[in-house]
Amino acid sequence: MRGAIREAKTVLEMILKDDEEIRTIMDNTDAPFGQLNQEKREIFVEKNDVAMLLSQLQTLENVLDNFKNNITGRSVAKLDGQVYPGTKMIQLLEEAKIRKDFRDRIARLTDKIGQYLTHKTEQEDEAVKGVYLQLFSSFVSTVYADSYDPLKPLFEIKTPQAENAYLHRTAVTFAEKYQVLLQCENMYSLNVRSVIVTSGTLSPLDVFTNNLGITFKIKLENNHIANTSQIIGACIRADKQGTPLCGFKTKTLLYLIKEKKSNGQSVWSEMGRLKKLFEEPKSKSELKIILARYKESIKYDGGAVLFAVCRGKVSEGIDFADNESRGVVVVGIPFAPVNDARVELKKQFLAQSNAGKLSKNVSFLSFKLLLSLFLISLGFCFKLLSSSLLFLFFIAAKK
Repeated sequence: MRGAIREAKTVLEMILKDDEEIRTIMDNTDAPFGQLNQEKREIFVEKNDVAMLLSQLQTLENVLDNFKNNITGRSVAKLDGQVYPGTKMIQLLEEAKIRKDFRDRIARLTDKIGQYLTHKTEQEDEAVKGVYLQLFSSFVSTVYADSYDPLKPLFEIKTPQAENAYLHRTAVTFAEKYQVLLQCENMYSLNVRSVIVTSGTLSPLDVFTNNLGITFKIKLENNHIANTSQIIGACIRADKQGTPLCGFKTKTLLYLIKEKKSNGQSVWSEMGRLKKLFEEPKSKSELKIILARYKESIKYDGGAVLFAVCRGKVSEGIDFADNESRGVVVVGIPFAPVNDARVELKKQFLAQSNAGKLSKNVSFLSFKLLLSLFLISLGFCFKLLSSSLLFLFFIAAKK
Protein backbone atom coordinates (compact mmCIF):
# COMPACT_ATOMS: atom_id res chain seq x y z
CA MET A 1 0.00 0.00 0.00
CA ARG A 2 2.81 2.41 0.87
CA GLY A 3 4.52 1.60 -2.42
CA ALA A 4 1.35 2.41 -4.39
CA ILE A 5 0.90 5.68 -2.48
CA ARG A 6 4.53 6.62 -3.10
CA GLU A 7 4.18 5.93 -6.83
CA ALA A 8 0.91 7.88 -7.09
CA LYS A 9 2.53 10.89 -5.39
CA THR A 10 5.52 10.70 -7.73
CA VAL A 11 3.31 10.51 -10.84
CA LEU A 12 1.23 13.49 -9.66
CA GLU A 13 4.41 15.50 -9.07
CA MET A 14 5.68 14.59 -12.54
CA ILE A 15 2.42 15.71 -14.17
CA LEU A 16 2.47 19.01 -12.28
CA LYS A 17 6.08 19.49 -13.35
CA ASP A 18 5.06 18.90 -16.98
CA ASP A 19 2.30 21.49 -16.67
CA GLU A 20 4.75 24.01 -15.22
CA GLU A 21 7.14 23.46 -18.13
CA ILE A 22 4.26 24.02 -20.55
CA ARG A 23 3.34 27.29 -18.83
CA THR A 24 6.95 28.43 -19.14
CA ILE A 25 6.92 27.66 -22.87
CA MET A 26 3.58 29.49 -23.26
CA ASP A 27 5.20 32.74 -22.16
CA ASN A 28 7.23 32.64 -25.38
CA THR A 29 4.64 31.36 -27.88
CA ASP A 30 1.22 32.19 -29.27
CA ALA A 31 0.08 28.54 -29.46
CA PRO A 32 -2.99 27.54 -27.39
CA PHE A 33 -2.32 25.85 -24.02
CA GLY A 34 -4.27 22.71 -24.94
CA GLN A 35 -2.25 22.18 -28.10
CA LEU A 36 1.06 22.56 -26.28
CA ASN A 37 -0.16 20.30 -23.51
CA GLN A 38 -0.99 17.55 -26.01
CA GLU A 39 2.32 17.94 -27.89
CA LYS A 40 4.39 17.97 -24.72
CA ARG A 41 2.67 14.90 -23.28
CA GLU A 42 2.24 12.24 -25.95
CA ILE A 43 0.55 10.01 -23.33
CA PHE A 44 -1.90 12.19 -21.44
CA VAL A 45 -2.85 11.39 -17.85
CA GLU A 46 -5.36 13.68 -16.14
CA LYS A 47 -3.89 14.99 -12.89
CA ASN A 48 -7.32 15.12 -11.23
CA ASP A 49 -7.72 11.36 -11.82
CA VAL A 50 -4.33 10.67 -10.27
CA ALA A 51 -5.16 12.95 -7.32
CA MET A 52 -8.41 11.05 -6.76
CA LEU A 53 -6.59 7.70 -6.91
CA LEU A 54 -4.03 8.99 -4.41
CA SER A 55 -6.83 10.08 -2.08
CA GLN A 56 -8.46 6.63 -2.31
CA LEU A 57 -5.16 4.92 -1.54
CA GLN A 58 -4.54 7.11 1.50
CA THR A 59 -8.09 6.53 2.74
CA LEU A 60 -7.71 2.77 2.30
CA GLU A 61 -4.45 2.89 4.26
CA ASN A 62 -6.27 4.60 7.15
CA VAL A 63 -9.10 2.05 6.97
CA LEU A 64 -6.62 -0.82 7.16
CA ASP A 65 -4.80 0.84 10.06
CA ASN A 66 -8.08 1.02 11.99
CA PHE A 67 -8.94 -2.53 10.98
CA LYS A 68 -5.72 -4.06 12.29
CA ASN A 69 -6.47 -2.60 15.72
CA ASN A 70 -9.88 -4.34 15.77
CA ILE A 71 -9.14 -7.97 14.89
CA THR A 72 -12.24 -10.11 15.38
CA GLY A 73 -11.73 -12.83 12.78
CA ARG A 74 -11.92 -16.59 13.08
CA SER A 75 -8.90 -18.55 14.30
CA VAL A 76 -7.92 -21.60 12.27
CA ALA A 77 -5.74 -24.47 13.44
CA LYS A 78 -2.18 -24.45 12.04
CA LEU A 79 -2.48 -20.77 11.05
CA ASP A 80 -1.10 -17.90 13.13
CA GLY A 81 -3.50 -15.31 11.74
CA GLN A 82 -7.24 -14.56 11.52
CA VAL A 83 -9.66 -15.57 8.77
CA TYR A 84 -12.58 -13.48 7.51
CA PRO A 85 -15.19 -14.11 4.79
CA GLY A 86 -14.43 -12.49 1.44
CA THR A 87 -17.17 -9.91 2.02
CA LYS A 88 -14.96 -8.33 4.70
CA MET A 89 -12.49 -7.18 2.05
CA ILE A 90 -15.33 -5.66 0.02
CA GLN A 91 -16.51 -3.83 3.15
CA LEU A 92 -13.02 -2.39 3.71
CA LEU A 93 -12.76 -1.20 0.11
CA GLU A 94 -16.19 0.43 0.27
CA GLU A 95 -15.22 2.21 3.50
CA ALA A 96 -12.33 3.69 1.49
CA LYS A 97 -14.83 4.83 -1.20
CA ILE A 98 -13.51 2.23 -3.66
CA ARG A 99 -16.73 0.79 -5.05
CA LYS A 100 -17.22 -1.93 -7.62
CA ASP A 101 -18.02 0.61 -10.35
CA PHE A 102 -14.52 2.10 -9.84
CA ARG A 103 -12.81 -1.18 -10.81
CA ASP A 104 -12.53 -0.59 -14.57
CA ARG A 105 -11.74 3.09 -14.08
CA ILE A 106 -8.82 2.22 -11.79
CA ALA A 107 -7.59 -0.44 -14.25
CA ARG A 108 -7.64 2.02 -17.18
CA LEU A 109 -5.93 4.72 -15.13
CA THR A 110 -3.11 2.47 -13.89
CA ASP A 111 -2.56 1.24 -17.47
CA LYS A 112 -2.27 4.86 -18.64
CA ILE A 113 0.10 5.63 -15.77
CA GLY A 114 2.24 2.65 -16.78
CA GLN A 115 2.45 3.92 -20.38
CA TYR A 116 3.20 7.43 -19.13
CA LEU A 117 6.02 6.21 -16.90
CA THR A 118 7.47 4.07 -19.69
CA HIS A 119 7.53 7.13 -21.95
CA LYS A 120 9.12 9.25 -19.21
CA THR A 121 11.76 6.57 -18.64
CA GLU A 122 12.71 6.71 -22.31
CA GLN A 123 12.86 10.51 -22.25
CA GLU A 124 14.34 11.31 -18.84
CA ASP A 125 15.57 8.01 -17.37
CA GLU A 126 13.03 8.08 -14.53
CA ALA A 127 13.23 5.18 -12.05
CA VAL A 128 9.50 4.85 -11.16
CA LYS A 129 7.85 1.86 -12.87
CA GLY A 130 4.32 1.87 -11.43
CA VAL A 131 4.61 -1.75 -10.24
CA TYR A 132 2.75 -1.21 -6.97
CA LEU A 133 -0.07 0.66 -8.68
CA GLN A 134 -0.49 -2.26 -11.08
CA LEU A 135 -0.59 -4.66 -8.13
CA PHE A 136 -3.25 -2.53 -6.45
CA SER A 137 -5.33 -2.47 -9.66
CA SER A 138 -5.00 -6.26 -9.96
CA PHE A 139 -6.10 -6.64 -6.34
CA VAL A 140 -9.23 -4.50 -6.84
CA SER A 141 -10.07 -6.45 -10.01
CA THR A 142 -9.72 -9.71 -8.08
CA VAL A 143 -12.01 -8.64 -5.25
CA TYR A 144 -14.58 -7.20 -7.67
CA ALA A 145 -14.13 -10.02 -10.17
CA ASP A 146 -17.71 -10.37 -11.44
CA SER A 147 -19.16 -8.07 -14.09
CA TYR A 148 -20.56 -4.79 -12.80
CA ASP A 149 -24.27 -4.04 -13.04
CA PRO A 150 -25.52 -0.89 -11.23
CA LEU A 151 -28.93 -2.56 -10.66
CA LYS A 152 -27.49 -5.82 -9.35
CA PRO A 153 -27.61 -4.84 -5.62
CA LEU A 154 -31.40 -4.54 -5.95
CA PHE A 155 -31.82 -8.08 -7.29
CA GLU A 156 -28.73 -9.85 -5.96
CA ILE A 157 -28.99 -13.61 -5.36
CA LYS A 158 -26.98 -14.79 -2.38
CA THR A 159 -24.25 -17.32 -3.27
CA PRO A 160 -21.90 -19.35 -1.03
CA GLN A 161 -18.81 -17.57 0.17
CA ALA A 162 -16.09 -18.29 -2.38
CA GLU A 163 -13.32 -16.12 -0.97
CA ASN A 164 -11.35 -15.80 2.24
CA ALA A 165 -9.55 -12.78 3.63
CA TYR A 166 -6.59 -13.99 5.67
CA LEU A 167 -4.96 -11.70 8.21
CA HIS A 168 -1.41 -12.51 9.31
CA ARG A 169 0.11 -10.63 12.21
CA THR A 170 3.35 -10.98 14.18
CA ALA A 171 5.05 -8.72 16.69
CA VAL A 172 6.57 -6.58 13.92
CA THR A 173 4.58 -7.24 10.74
CA PHE A 174 0.98 -7.02 9.58
CA ALA A 175 -0.27 -8.32 6.24
CA GLU A 176 -3.65 -8.75 4.59
CA LYS A 177 -4.07 -11.56 2.07
CA TYR A 178 -7.06 -12.23 -0.16
CA GLN A 179 -7.64 -15.69 -1.56
CA VAL A 180 -10.25 -16.67 -4.16
CA LEU A 181 -11.28 -20.24 -3.33
CA LEU A 182 -13.68 -20.83 -6.24
CA GLN A 183 -12.20 -18.96 -9.16
CA CYS A 184 -14.85 -20.07 -11.66
CA GLU A 185 -17.55 -17.93 -10.00
CA ASN A 186 -16.31 -15.11 -12.24
CA MET A 187 -17.10 -17.11 -15.40
CA TYR A 188 -20.69 -17.59 -14.27
CA SER A 189 -21.13 -13.85 -13.73
CA LEU A 190 -19.86 -13.14 -17.27
CA ASN A 191 -22.45 -15.53 -18.77
CA VAL A 192 -19.85 -17.70 -20.50
CA ARG A 193 -21.69 -20.11 -22.80
CA SER A 194 -19.14 -22.90 -23.17
CA VAL A 195 -15.76 -23.89 -21.73
CA ILE A 196 -13.39 -26.57 -23.03
CA VAL A 197 -10.73 -27.77 -20.59
CA THR A 198 -8.12 -30.17 -21.96
CA SER A 199 -4.92 -31.44 -20.38
CA GLY A 200 -3.11 -34.62 -19.54
CA THR A 201 -3.01 -33.73 -15.84
CA LEU A 202 -6.70 -33.34 -14.87
CA SER A 203 -7.30 -36.83 -13.47
CA PRO A 204 -9.14 -37.69 -11.25
CA LEU A 205 -11.83 -35.65 -12.98
CA ASP A 206 -14.39 -35.67 -10.14
CA VAL A 207 -11.92 -34.04 -7.74
CA PHE A 208 -10.81 -31.55 -10.40
CA THR A 209 -14.37 -30.40 -11.11
CA ASN A 210 -15.20 -30.17 -7.39
CA ASN A 211 -12.17 -27.95 -6.86
CA LEU A 212 -13.37 -25.65 -9.63
CA GLY A 213 -16.89 -25.50 -8.23
CA ILE A 214 -18.54 -26.11 -11.62
CA THR A 215 -19.97 -29.14 -13.38
CA PHE A 216 -19.20 -30.50 -16.85
CA LYS A 217 -22.01 -32.24 -18.74
CA ILE A 218 -19.59 -33.77 -21.25
CA LYS A 219 -16.45 -35.61 -20.11
CA LEU A 220 -13.84 -37.66 -21.98
CA GLU A 221 -11.05 -39.50 -20.20
CA ASN A 222 -8.77 -41.78 -22.20
CA ASN A 223 -6.75 -44.67 -20.84
CA HIS A 224 -3.39 -43.91 -19.26
CA ILE A 225 -0.50 -43.75 -21.72
CA ALA A 226 1.67 -46.00 -19.53
CA ASN A 227 0.70 -49.65 -19.05
CA THR A 228 1.37 -51.75 -15.97
CA SER A 229 4.49 -53.37 -17.48
CA GLN A 230 6.21 -49.97 -17.40
CA ILE A 231 5.64 -49.39 -13.68
CA ILE A 232 7.50 -50.91 -10.74
CA GLY A 233 6.29 -50.03 -7.25
CA ALA A 234 8.81 -50.37 -4.43
CA CYS A 235 9.69 -48.76 -1.10
CA ILE A 236 13.32 -48.06 -0.15
CA ARG A 237 13.56 -48.33 3.63
CA ALA A 238 17.33 -48.52 4.11
CA ASP A 239 20.61 -48.31 2.23
CA LYS A 240 22.84 -51.31 1.52
CA GLN A 241 24.45 -50.99 4.99
CA GLY A 242 21.02 -51.17 6.66
CA THR A 243 20.91 -47.48 7.66
CA PRO A 244 17.29 -46.23 7.67
CA LEU A 245 16.61 -43.57 5.02
CA CYS A 246 14.95 -40.36 6.16
CA GLY A 247 13.13 -37.85 3.98
CA PHE A 248 13.91 -34.13 4.04
CA LYS A 249 12.52 -31.01 2.42
CA THR A 250 13.76 -30.83 -1.15
CA LYS A 251 16.02 -27.81 -0.70
CA THR A 252 17.50 -29.30 2.46
CA LEU A 253 18.08 -32.63 0.75
CA LEU A 254 19.78 -30.93 -2.18
CA TYR A 255 22.00 -29.00 0.24
CA LEU A 256 23.00 -32.25 1.97
CA ILE A 257 23.86 -33.85 -1.36
CA LYS A 258 26.14 -30.93 -2.20
CA GLU A 259 27.77 -30.74 1.23
CA LYS A 260 27.92 -34.38 2.41
CA LYS A 261 31.46 -35.72 2.16
CA SER A 262 32.75 -39.28 1.92
CA ASN A 263 36.50 -39.96 1.93
CA GLY A 264 37.13 -36.25 1.43
CA GLN A 265 34.85 -36.00 -1.60
CA SER A 266 31.30 -34.61 -1.63
CA VAL A 267 28.49 -36.63 -3.18
CA TRP A 268 27.95 -33.74 -5.56
CA SER A 269 31.52 -33.79 -6.84
CA GLU A 270 31.43 -37.59 -7.21
CA MET A 271 28.35 -37.35 -9.41
CA GLY A 272 29.98 -34.49 -11.30
CA ARG A 273 32.71 -36.84 -12.49
CA LEU A 274 30.13 -38.82 -14.45
CA LYS A 275 27.82 -36.09 -15.74
CA LYS A 276 27.66 -32.31 -15.73
CA LEU A 277 25.36 -31.13 -12.91
CA PHE A 278 22.93 -28.22 -13.06
CA GLU A 279 20.64 -26.80 -10.38
CA GLU A 280 17.35 -24.93 -10.83
CA PRO A 281 18.16 -21.26 -10.08
CA LYS A 282 16.13 -18.95 -7.88
CA SER A 283 15.58 -16.24 -10.49
CA LYS A 284 13.75 -16.61 -13.80
CA SER A 285 16.43 -14.63 -15.62
CA GLU A 286 19.06 -17.23 -14.77
CA LEU A 287 16.78 -20.15 -15.75
CA LYS A 288 17.17 -19.60 -19.50
CA ILE A 289 20.95 -19.66 -19.18
CA ILE A 290 20.94 -22.82 -17.04
CA LEU A 291 18.58 -24.65 -19.43
CA ALA A 292 20.66 -23.63 -22.45
CA ARG A 293 23.84 -24.97 -20.81
CA TYR A 294 22.03 -28.14 -19.75
CA LYS A 295 20.80 -28.86 -23.27
CA GLU A 296 24.19 -28.02 -24.77
CA SER A 297 25.93 -30.45 -22.39
CA ILE A 298 23.54 -33.22 -23.47
CA LYS A 299 24.49 -32.71 -27.12
CA TYR A 300 28.25 -32.28 -26.78
CA ASP A 301 29.43 -33.44 -23.32
CA GLY A 302 27.92 -36.92 -23.02
CA GLY A 303 24.90 -36.03 -20.90
CA ALA A 304 23.90 -33.96 -17.89
CA VAL A 305 21.72 -33.97 -14.77
CA LEU A 306 19.29 -31.16 -13.88
CA PHE A 307 18.24 -30.89 -10.20
CA ALA A 308 14.87 -29.14 -9.82
CA VAL A 309 12.02 -28.74 -7.34
CA CYS A 310 8.50 -30.16 -7.70
CA ARG A 311 6.06 -27.35 -8.57
CA GLY A 312 9.10 -25.23 -9.37
CA LYS A 313 10.13 -23.29 -12.46
CA VAL A 314 10.76 -26.33 -14.67
CA SER A 315 7.76 -28.43 -13.57
CA GLU A 316 5.46 -27.19 -16.32
CA GLY A 317 5.55 -25.14 -19.50
CA ILE A 318 9.06 -26.11 -20.64
CA ASP A 319 9.53 -28.67 -23.41
CA PHE A 320 12.16 -31.33 -22.67
CA ALA A 321 12.48 -33.28 -25.93
CA ASP A 322 14.26 -36.54 -26.77
CA ASN A 323 17.52 -36.92 -24.82
CA GLU A 324 16.73 -33.98 -22.56
CA SER A 325 14.54 -36.16 -20.29
CA ARG A 326 15.41 -39.80 -20.89
CA GLY A 327 15.33 -40.49 -17.16
CA VAL A 328 13.60 -38.66 -14.31
CA VAL A 329 14.07 -39.42 -10.62
CA VAL A 330 11.66 -37.98 -8.04
CA VAL A 331 13.10 -37.95 -4.52
CA GLY A 332 10.57 -37.83 -1.69
CA ILE A 333 6.80 -37.33 -1.78
CA PRO A 334 5.86 -33.85 -3.14
CA PHE A 335 2.88 -33.17 -0.87
CA ALA A 336 1.58 -29.61 -0.74
CA PRO A 337 2.80 -27.79 2.42
CA VAL A 338 0.11 -28.64 4.99
CA ASN A 339 0.81 -25.55 7.11
CA ASP A 340 0.53 -23.14 4.18
CA ALA A 341 -2.40 -20.76 4.69
CA ARG A 342 -3.71 -21.16 1.14
CA VAL A 343 -3.65 -24.97 1.32
CA GLU A 344 -5.33 -25.10 4.75
CA LEU A 345 -8.07 -22.60 3.85
CA LYS A 346 -8.80 -24.33 0.56
CA LYS A 347 -8.99 -27.70 2.27
CA GLN A 348 -11.41 -26.40 4.92
CA PHE A 349 -13.52 -24.61 2.34
CA LEU A 350 -13.92 -27.74 0.23
CA ALA A 351 -14.79 -29.78 3.31
CA GLN A 352 -17.50 -27.32 4.40
CA SER A 353 -19.06 -26.40 1.06
CA ASN A 354 -21.21 -28.38 -1.35
CA ALA A 355 -18.34 -28.18 -3.82
CA GLY A 356 -16.16 -30.10 -1.39
CA LYS A 357 -17.57 -33.58 -1.99
CA LEU A 358 -14.21 -35.09 -2.76
CA SER A 359 -13.74 -38.57 -4.06
CA LYS A 360 -13.87 -41.26 -1.38
CA ASN A 361 -10.40 -42.41 -2.40
CA VAL A 362 -8.69 -39.05 -2.98
CA SER A 363 -8.30 -36.27 -0.40
CA PHE A 364 -7.47 -32.68 -1.33
CA LEU A 365 -3.79 -33.09 -0.37
CA SER A 366 -3.59 -36.38 -2.26
CA PHE A 367 -5.07 -34.66 -5.31
CA LYS A 368 -2.40 -31.94 -5.14
CA LEU A 369 0.22 -34.68 -4.83
CA LEU A 370 -1.13 -36.55 -7.85
CA LEU A 371 -1.23 -33.35 -9.88
CA SER A 372 2.42 -32.66 -9.08
CA LEU A 373 3.42 -36.20 -10.07
CA PHE A 374 1.35 -36.07 -13.26
CA LEU A 375 3.10 -32.88 -14.30
CA ILE A 376 6.43 -34.65 -13.92
CA SER A 377 5.51 -38.01 -15.45
CA LEU A 378 3.44 -36.73 -18.38
CA GLY A 379 5.43 -33.57 -18.93
CA PHE A 380 8.86 -35.12 -18.87
CA CYS A 381 8.65 -38.84 -19.59
CA PHE A 382 5.55 -40.51 -20.95
CA LYS A 383 5.41 -38.32 -24.05
CA LEU A 384 8.75 -39.81 -25.11
CA LEU A 385 9.19 -43.33 -26.45
CA SER A 386 12.33 -44.39 -24.58
CA SER A 387 12.07 -42.58 -21.26
CA SER A 388 11.96 -43.92 -17.72
CA LEU A 389 10.61 -42.51 -14.46
CA LEU A 390 11.69 -43.50 -10.96
CA PHE A 391 10.02 -42.31 -7.74
CA LEU A 392 12.09 -42.66 -4.56
CA PHE A 393 9.61 -42.51 -1.67
CA PHE A 394 11.61 -42.37 1.56
CA ILE A 395 10.22 -43.62 4.87
CA ALA A 396 11.05 -41.25 7.72
CA ALA A 397 13.18 -42.97 10.36
CA LYS A 398 11.97 -42.67 13.96
CA LYS A 399 14.52 -41.77 16.61
